[in-house]
Amino acid sequence: MPGGDILPLYCVACDKQGISSKMMRVLHSRGEGMQVKCIAQGHQYNYETFMRLNPRKEQLALTEKMPPSCVIQQVWVHPEAWAMLMKRFPQTLMTTLCATITALADPDTVMVEGNYAREMRELGVERGRDVLGLAKRNKEMSAELEEMRIRERALAPLLKALGGAVGVQQATAQQEPTASVDGHRNPELPALGAQEQLVEDPETGLLVPASEFETGQPRQVTLPQHPPMVGSVNEPRPPFVRRIG
Repeated sequence: MPGGDILPLYCVACDKQGISSKMMRVLHSRGEGMQVKCIAQGHQYNYETFMRLNPRKEQLALTEKMPPSCVIQQVWVHPEAWAMLMKRFPQTLMTTLCATITALADPDTVMVEGNYAREMRELGVERGRDVLGLAKRNKEMSAELEEMRIRERALAPLLKALGGAVGVQQATAQQEPTASVDGHRNPELPALGAQEQLVEDPETGLLVPASEFETGQPRQVTLPQHPPMVGSVNEPRPPFVRRIG
């Protein structure tokens, strides 16, 4: 296939071998997407696949040009600081210094020293917009906290009343006997809800517990002063009632 344009990218495979080889675009007629291959050894890739390998890029040589509105001024600078600046901004040093001095002229500009900046970076704050985002979130949280305090003050009387009612219920529950003692029914509880076997007293016709006849110690029963009930002694009784005699 004929060759195409040379790209400012270096072959990944050749870089691993210590060979510096630029890539070139391969002309093609099929719909396979753009293909690239290296000049030195002909390693060929699909362009999108090649870019996912993060290839080494050619550093473009830039020539800084002073804007017409700027003036040249001598400044004091330590030699060590100047060397570090040149190393950090090899192609954009003057442009960076011009932008920095312009920012310093703004009275609202805030500078953060390196030790504080490193501590902020450990907390995930790296840029000015991150600081602004934290400030906005802090303001929102302060407003939410104040709203919660207002609601708490409004609900305080109701919560106090509910707390008093719960305290009374707990005190009452502590005074009542428990339902069981050592796994057995508490004898202090009244016999409620139990379906005890009843018998008909032949003398009074009343329904009394069968245990009174078995022990021979019937309870003293006071007959209620009511008119006689409609019905007959021969009427069917419920299954838990049995006749004596």
